[in-house]
Parts: sequence; structure tokens; C-alpha cells
Amino acid sequence: SGFSGGARMALAFAQNKHINGLLLCGALANADVINTLKTSVYSISGTDDFNFVETAQFLFNEQSIPSNLRIELTRQSHSWPDSLLLAEAYGFIYLSDRDAPAPSGSSVKAFIARQNKKIDSLESQKAILEATMLARNLTLTKPFSDEKSVSATYQKLNNSEAFNKQLSQLKSTLEFETKARDQYIRAFSTKDSLWWKNEISTLEQKLKNESDPFKSDMYQRIKSFWGIACYSLGKQAIQNRDIKLMRNIIPVYRMLEPDNAYVYYYAAFPAFWSGNDTVAINLLNKALTAGFEDMDLINQNFPSSVSSQIKH
Repeated sequence: SGFSGGARMALAFAQNKHINGLLLCGALANADVINTLKTSVYSISGTDDFNFVETAQFLFNEQSIPSNLRIELTRQSHSWPDSLLLAEAYGFIYLSDRDAPAPSGSSVKAFIARQNKKIDSLESQKAILEATMLARNLTLTKPFSDEKSVSATYQKLNNSEAFNKQLSQLKSTLEFETKARDQYIRAFSTKDSLWWKNEISTLEQKLKNESDPFKSDMYQRIKSFWGIACYSLGKQAIQNRDIKLMRNIIPVYRMLEPDNAYVYYYAAFPAFWSGNDTVAINLLNKALTAGFEDMDLINQNFPSSVSSQIKH
């Protein structure tokens, strides 16, 4: 099991080892990678997670979903799912593990009953995509599929007008988001901090007022993408010693995530590159106070005349 980068580590580990199942949260892989795994893969993905596109690729064409992949959708963003959700996912893997002793009929029935209750609850909340994927997981997996009512529930949801409508809404927002991401990447090099301040303020207002869950999820994914873009472009700026790009990134990063230690860490580079070691040292100390812990990275990127004066 793993979350985000940990999920990718679990995937890599499973490619070379015999395991009974994978529980992946906040990250997934393409079909080619999943098809190489000789085990069941249970994916928990937040629809407002910036990594959601990795899961969304499988939702529009059922034939594209690897036979060993089961998907559960949530609205818990980019974070570990709560303990109950993790327990239910583990239960799914455990009860359907062909290498383990056959589970008791009562255990399977109890699990199906809990899942059906969850599906009913999601339906009542008009979360049809989430309900349909849960029903699909049961329908395609033994021993749950032996219960006749399971398949009937899935067919009802999968063929419903509401499901097709929500799938269409999701596709529309993902297409918009993909274009927006490209535009925002360019904006880091072409737009000033005032433009970004207005853009961030506008998006936060939309997040506060948006009643459409698909658009709300999209806005949250875009906002999270900005933060990840700042982190990634900052690493790129360090590698290329690109002071202009770094100076463009820092004010945006600070507006988005003012408490993020990497804001101070990145801010130290333009000062250092400009010959102002005193300011760089002060900013690196602030980064450590804010929670930055990678002294190896500081020693790698700054000379001993700077790193030796860091209070760690």
C-alpha cells in the first residue's frame, strides 16, 4: 500500500515481487504498467485530486480498464483516505484473494451488504459515478459476483441516464482543465505577480460559490496543480540556474502556500546567485524553522560558506 509517491513505490515493488494485492491512494499508472502486475490493484482516487487524471483515463472506455484494476472514487483530495475507507478497501482485497483460504459466506455477505448500503447512500447524494464504480468492482470480482443482486445493481447504474450525463460533465471539465494547465505553465514565464494574485483570488471565489460538484472538483485540481507546478518549476530553475524563472515562481508559491517551507528554500537561491549570502542564510534558516528537513539538499546546492551557517 502507498499514498502518492508511496503508491508509485508500491507499484515498482510489485513489479518484481509476488504479493497478494496492491492498495494505491492518490496516484495510479497507465494500463501497460498495471497489466504487467500479476496481482489485484485497488485504486482510491479523489475526484478533486490533481493526480485524478491518472484515474480518469480509465473511466471513459470500460474496455481500457485492466482486468486486475478496481477503482473507487472519493472527494478526499490529495490525502490518505480515512481509516474506514482503507479498511473496506483492504477487506475487498483480502476477501477476493485467490491465494488465501476461501472466506466464509457470512463474511462475504456482510461485506456486500456494507457496500450496497454505501452505494445507496451515494445514489441518494447523486454521486452516480462513485456509486457505479463501487458496483462495478463487486460485479467483476469473485466471490462478490456470485451474489446475483450485485450485477443487477451495476447494470442499472451503468445504463442510467444520470451516469452518462455525469460522465459527460466529467469529460468536459477535464478537457477544460487540460487546456488551462498548458496556459498556466506558460503564465509562470509571461505573467507578473499582480496577474497571478487576481487569478488566484478569482479561483478561490469560484471554489467558494460553485454548486456544480464537477466544476468545484476541477477548480480544486487546478489550484493544487499550481502548487505542484511551483515546486516542479522551482527544481527546474535550480538545475538551470534560472534566476528570472525562480523570481517569477516565488511570489505565486507564497500566495498559494504561505506556510510551505519550500517557499523560503527557493527564495534563498536568487539571493545566493546575486551574491547576497546573508539574505540566503536567513531564508534557509526560515525554511528549516518552517519544517524543511533535507540538509543534504542544502549542502548539495550551497557552498559550505553558506550551509555551515545554517542552524540545524
